[in-house]
Amino acid sequence: MIFAYARDHSYFDGVNSVDYELLRAIKLITNPFEVRDRTFGDWEEAILKAYSVWRPMVANNGGTFIGDAKERRVAYEPDTTLAES
Repeated sequence: MIFAYARDHSYFDGVNSVDYELLRAIKLITNPFEVRDRTFGDWEEAILKAYSVWRPMVANNGGTFIGDAKERRVAYEPDTTLAES
């Protein structure tokens, strides 16, 4: 659902917020699971951070996703072996 929405919205490029209706739908479908306690803000942050890494991965045909759950950070690192081939 999020991917389909993102595809129609430039994969959240240049976006600093996620549509309320999408966040509301996420809350509804995740209600039976542990993540039901996550707030709209948590979901928004997770989506925007994930796409900030996803976009360069696609643009560069790969790379490394670096995530630190404790610090709530994600980053993208290009695959240097692609440049060497």
